[in-house]
This record gives sequence, C-alpha cells and structure tokens, in this order.
Amino acid sequence: LFLQDEWRIRDRLTLTVDLRHDRHDHYHGQTSPRAAVVLRPAEDWALKLLYGGAFRPPTVRELYVRELPAEDDGNPDLMPERIHTAEALLTHRPGPWEWRLALYHNEIHDFIAPDPVLLKYTNQGIRTIYGVEPELRVRPGRSWEAFFNYTLLSAQDSSGDDMAEVAKELFNLGGTVRPGRWLTLHARLHHVGRRSRPAGYQSKVAAANRADHLGAYDTVHMAVSTRGLPAEVSLGIHNLFDVQSFNPSFARGDYDVEHPRRSVLVRVRYAF
Repeated sequence: LFLQDEWRIRDRLTLTVDLRHDRHDHYHGQTSPRAAVVLRPAEDWALKLLYGGAFRPPTVRELYVRELPAEDDGNPDLMPERIHTAEALLTHRPGPWEWRLALYHNEIHDFIAPDPVLLKYTNQGIRTIYGVEPELRVRPGRSWEAFFNYTLLSAQDSSGDDMAEVAKELFNLGGTVRPGRWLTLHARLHHVGRRSRPAGYQSKVAAANRADHLGAYDTVHMAVSTRGLPAEVSLGIHNLFDVQSFNPSFARGDYDVEHPRRSVLVRVRYAF
C-alpha cells in the first residue's frame, strides 16, 4: 500500500509526504514513511530537508549459510534491517555551474552482520552514520560537462567504535565530451579511502599468506558511444587500468574477496 500527497504552501515552498506499507509472510508488516520540504528562496537556490525510512530483508545467504553443516541451519529467524535517514541538501546554480552540499545522518536498526563466535549472520543492534558531501558540476554548453564529488563520513557501531570495512572518504571525478554530432565520450575516476580493520581479520588464513588489502584504491571507468545513427554502438570499460582491490570476506576471518578486474562490454542497438 502506497499513499502520497503534496502541498504547495507558498509559491516557493512545498511539502511532500508519503507512506508505504509492505506485508510479508515471514517479516510481517513493515511501514516506511518519507517527507520532503523544498524551499526555493531564489531562482538559482534550493534547500531540501528530507526524512525517510526503509527496510532491507535478509538475503538467502544471510538466512541459510552454513559454517558448520552438521550443527546448524544458518539463522532463518533474522529480522530485516531498518534505516532512518535525515538529510539537508543545498543547491546553487549560477549560470553553467552547479554547487551542491549535502549533510546526512543515517541510523540502521537490527543491522545484519556475520557473528564471529556463532559463525552465522545475526541482527547486531544499531549503526550510526554521519556524512557530508559537496559536489560541483559545470555544463558550459552541449559539447562537454564535468563533475567532482567528495564524501566524508563517520560510521560507528553500537559501542561507538568505527564500523569495520567502511571507508571514511570517497570521491568521484569525471566528465562527458561530445566532440561531434555522433560521438560521446565519458570517463570517471573513483577513489575509495582506507577501510577500518574488522575484528579477527584473516584469522583463519595461514600467517604466511596474510596480506592487508584494506588500503585505498582508485579505479577508472570509460565509455564511448554513438548517437543519432541508425545503429547505436557503445563500448564500456570497467577498471580500465586493471587495478587489484579487495573487500574482507563475509566471514572476515577468511581470505579477502577480490573485486572484478578489467571488463569490457560492447553493445550494438539497431532500431527499425
């Protein structure tokens, strides 16, 4: 069930409220509210105050993964995670420039994570995330545009310690160029800062084979596509320089999981 209404309080002030209710045989009722206040004090300024709630059901792996096949059947009693988000977003658009500044606070209840003692996924209390994200975009014309955004965040668990595996800073730098009527080029640099060390990191790995894979890394992604032709052709390259990067495994004590290396996708679309 989904309900939504919008009120135009004044010419430059609107309020939107909606409510969603989900029913599930296993997770019962889950209600997710959302509200947004949008103020436009001038033509090129906007202030948005946002609040929202949502839930994430556990995955099949989280419900039924077996670390000890002879002794347990995972944790089929896992409850969904619930998140409450508050955000303030300020936007300014002077001519071809666009400046954005976002401040947000997230609170995740019944956080789902692997338990190193029980060797299964469990609901582990509250996780709190504070963040700030400035962004700059420039669009001087139709031939090119560029953007840069930076995220700085602080994430803590129920004990006030830093959340494991979470990078405190990220940024994206990229742009799009249209050198002619039929060609578009896009490139993006993605930076992920160093992640916090999980408890028991690689504890099951032989000492000689352990390696710290939590450091910062950068990846470059590119795409070339045609437009305005009978056949549209696109070439996408993920992780252009074949950078090797990792995340800790779901059990944390095991060896790390490697991210995908370089991949190429070619697509041809013909309309008739």
